[in-house]
Amino acid sequence: MFADDCKFFHTVRNFCDAKTLQNCINTFNEWSRIWKLKLNINKCKFMSITWKRKPVEFFYTLAGESLEKVNIQRDLGVWFDSKLTFHDHIDKTVSKAMQLLGMLYRLKELTNKQALLTYYKAIVLPTIDYCATIWGMSAQTHLDRVQSPLSFFIRILKGRVPSLKELSVDEISKKFNLQPFNIRNKLQDLTFVYKCVNGCYRPADLAALFAIQGGHAKLSMRKTDVLHVPYFRLNILQRSFLYRIPKLVNDDCNISDAMFSMNYAPYRKFVHLYLQDKPP
Repeated sequence: MFADDCKFFHTVRNFCDAKTLQNCINTFNEWSRIWKLKLNINKCKFMSITWKRKPVEFFYTLAGESLEKVNIQRDLGVWFDSKLTFHDHIDKTVSKAMQLLGMLYRLKELTNKQALLTYYKAIVLPTIDYCATIWGMSAQTHLDRVQSPLSFFIRILKGRVPSLKELSVDEISKKFNLQPFNIRNKLQDLTFVYKCVNGCYRPADLAALFAIQGGHAKLSMRKTDVLHVPYFRLNILQRSFLYRIPKLVNDDCNISDAMFSMNYAPYRKFVHLYLQDKPP
């Protein structure tokens, strides 16, 4: 619960589960009535996240009024859809990044190489990479579109800086450390799991997202996986960070060993250089 935002969620497998969720909503409504906290019913919505062909149909109410059912909703800057494809979020993110680059493209008087790079890394990249650990579970066909802003920016660089006109895209990317999205996403994933397992986040409950197997003493033996990889039957869940990140850590002993032996700053620098030099 936040100052202006409250969410309820529950696994709904049958009608009884739906009634349980409705009872939670009723309890909250009674609490808000007692404390004279007026709710804006028009801004209250519900969404069912499911891949079932015939999900449980239940229409929830708040204060006697039916809640609107939506298939896409923005939450803390990320657009969630009912099937967690995140294609809407990627469309909006790429569109916003291209708009920012369009402003740079129209500002033809700006030819300073360092200024162009600063604009891209300080303004455009944070727009693209925000919460990529969450929406990075999208299908590869959607993720491929995230690369278009980088391609556009390199074309701008080549057009503004005469010394870069003869260089290839790969040479420019390496020269200015312009990493593709898949590398940046892995760096964000590995940074996130480091902070979770080393207690850098508050509350420390986030550490429970990644269960360490065998303890630190057995990490160098490489007989077992370092992090527990949960079983997911659906491909889309196997692309989620709960599956993707432990698999990434377990598949590379250099990363897993560094995660438990380095402080944060050296670890991030190591991972950054390691991913850059590691062959795809």
